Amino acid sequence: MSLPRTARLTLACGALALVAAGCTAAPAPTSAPATPPSVAQTASPTPTATPTQTATPIPTAGGPITLGAPAPSPTTPLPPPGAQTPSVLTVPPGSTLNLDLTNAFRSDGWAAGLHQPAGAASKIPALAATVNCGQPGPELEYRFTQTGGTLRVTAAQDLLSVSSDNTVLVQLVADGRIVNEKALTFKQTAELTAPLNGVTVVKIVAAPQGACRASSTALITGAVVQG
Repeated sequence: MSLPRTARLTLACGALALVAAGCTAAPAPTSAPATPPSVAQTASPTPTATPTQTATPIPTAGGPITLGAPAPSPTTPLPPPGAQTPSVLTVPPGSTLNLDLTNAFRSDGWAAGLHQPAGAASKIPALAATVNCGQPGPELEYRFTQTGGTLRVTAAQDLLSVSSDNTVLVQLVADGRIVNEKALTFKQTAELTAPLNGVTVVKIVAAPQGACRASSTALITGAVVQG
């Protein structure tokens, strides 16, 4: 049976719509944007190995020491060879003590050796000191404890003194007081004595006296304590 014209037109239009829809290409799926290539990272420079430093030993008088080792204990310096230790002397009653540099408390320029007193025939052991013009005389000091008796000193001038015209004054000073003194010309020899009862300090002093042209050498050829 034939369809009404209106129905035929409707069917024709629907068919045309379906054909048009089937012929239309489906839009291509939208693809995700390409990932940009990764930015190349700059390689960090390879760290240079730091050389290991070796600790340098600190030089010491006793040789090198190692860091971290116990510190060496300090040592007490030894006195120089020939150093003199001050002495305090005791002379019991009835005894005799010879005084020299080894038992002096202070020697102040005096030295021991072989010397020839002016007018003597040969050299003998003696203590000698240079006496200079216009300067204080050298002192030889002894210190005592619980001592009595008498000190006897023999003095002279050395034959080899620079001047033979000087007079040398030799003094015995006990506890700061002059107890005996003698003025010696070039060829003179003299003995001086001093009591030591209750005395603590005795000094033997040689000094220039009067006119002085050049130095002299004073000698102590004997010094004995008789208790």
